[in-house]
Amino acid sequence: MTKLSIVKAKKKGPYIFIVDDDPIYRELIKYELEENNYSKIETYSVGKQCIENLHKMPDIILLDNCLDETMDGMEVLRKIKAHNPDIQVIMLSSQDKLKVAVDSMKRGVYDYVEKNDVAMTRILVLIGRICKWNNLLRENRKIKKVRIYELFGGMTIIIIALYFIFLF
Repeated sequence: MTKLSIVKAKKKGPYIFIVDDDPIYRELIKYELEENNYSKIETYSVGKQCIENLHKMPDIILLDNCLDETMDGMEVLRKIKAHNPDIQVIMLSSQDKLKVAVDSMKRGVYDYVEKNDVAMTRILVLIGRICKWNNLLRENRKIKKVRIYELFGGMTIIIIALYFIFLF
């Protein structure tokens, strides 16, 4: 195994759910994502399946606005955000309606993508942005943990020293 292949094997990509009741569009998105080296992908035809699998902690969910009669995209979005507000949702819709886009954004979607000729390009760009943002958040958390450890690690030494001073 070369160094390059080891680096690629260690590289983690985002865990992506695709929720769309149109099997052709759902598989097209999955195929395009796989062609762009995204490998951790699960697909669902109804919102209920997505909700039942949120315990798997996806990073990104591509969610169709118009699903089946039992649960539409907005209802699924509400449940996703209630479960974990940090999951980034990209709302997909074949409707070019400003009201739907605005409602989606108000409810916490990362972005709204109309299903058209350039949709896949937009999806790939958005996923790239989300990945960069998530990496920055992880780095920030690591830095905070190091600073807390440095602060309290030093405090531990002082407390131990004081303990021995008062003990003897």
